[in-house]
Amino acid sequence: MEKTAAPKSETIACIGWGSLIWDTSRPFSVKGSWRDDGPSLPLEFARQSADNRMTLVLVDMDHHTPTLWVELDATSLDQAVSALAEREGVPNKRVIGRWPNDGEEQYLHQSAIAEWAIGKGLTGVVWTALPPGMKGCRGTVPTLAEMKTYLVALSGLERSGAIEYIHRAPRQIATPYRSELEISFPVQHHKVSDHD
Repeated sequence: MEKTAAPKSETIACIGWGSLIWDTSRPFSVKGSWRDDGPSLPLEFARQSADNRMTLVLVDMDHHTPTLWVELDATSLDQAVSALAEREGVPNKRVIGRWPNDGEEQYLHQSAIAEWAIGKGLTGVVWTALPPGMKGCRGTVPTLAEMKTYLVALSGLERSGAIEYIHRAPRQIATPYRSELEISFPVQHHKVSDHD
């Protein structure tokens, strides 16, 4: 009597580069720790988020930086897409990149991600695929000068949160804008005064 082969277990990963890695205040079920040998992809601090931080997103540029990845506690690609969409607070699941991708949605750099995933022996991968741009101008990468002007105009918690996001990104995420932004916008440590 022939033995039937056991069904292949799903090994689904998530690629990350920003607060997904360091902000553990929002639940996201993973297996193990983040690894630093993700696919090299072009990233930039180029998207104005809902809370007015300038967040890291995939862009169409020549500069590539190695990303991070972690295995997810998910049994299907659909479950992984839903988990990442919930963690990122995006109701539209189409902005969650995925491989294999049998849908009509095409994602920036998906072929490079697929090649990396196959090399790692993964059965699925998800990532955040939000477009770059300011709230009124999605799809356009702001210039470094525009970024600086925008950050200077912020104040209070919005400003400190935006600066924190830039500095807390994993060190390997060395984007073209990052070093200039970190120099121009150092982390401000709040001093307790007699009036606090």
